[in-house]
Amino acid sequence: GLPYEFAVLIVGVLMILYVSFGGMLATTWVQIIKAVLLLLGATFMT
Repeated sequence: GLPYEFAVLIVGVLMILYVSFGGMLATTWVQIIKAVLLLLGATFMT
């Protein structure tokens, strides 16, 4: 895989671009959807 520092840098740059173009509203919706998917996944795993 990728070195840890390189992966963190790539993800950081992508998130900055995403927020810059999509705005905080888009970012908030992505976080809400991610939280729901994580909770559903955890529910089905137990």
